[in-house]
Amino acid sequence: MAKGGTRAARKAAICRALPRLDVHDWIGTIYTLPSNGDGDGVVEITIGPDIYVKTWNNAISDSGDHTLILAGSPVFQAFVAMKVGDTVRFNGTFLPSPTDCAREPSVTLSGSMTEPEFLMRFSSAAPTP
Repeated sequence: MAKGGTRAARKAAICRALPRLDVHDWIGTIYTLPSNGDGDGVVEITIGPDIYVKTWNNAISDSGDHTLILAGSPVFQAFVAMKVGDTVRFNGTFLPSPTDCAREPSVTLSGSMTEPEFLMRFSSAAPTP
């Protein structure tokens, strides 16, 4: 019950902090950087202790969300030049959610609260010195 109440409070805080779901010049650390079976980019960036922004990792989950980074796109080329552990400056848009303000797709309530992973459509990325 406490996690459910805390999630509602977190939603309100996220909505206040992000009146628009697009973000500019955020800094994070690349946590994962593979490609999926179709060759599109899959990215997960940590933006704080156990807090991540990410794409889906497969085309089925991503259908309709369009978070995967298309092979050959400028964003794909930017991420290709980086590696896990690199610090990255990025722009993108969170997906909206009636539950979390910014969509958090964890299967369990516990996972969504202890290690949230917010879905993002990345629009640009660049390594930071």
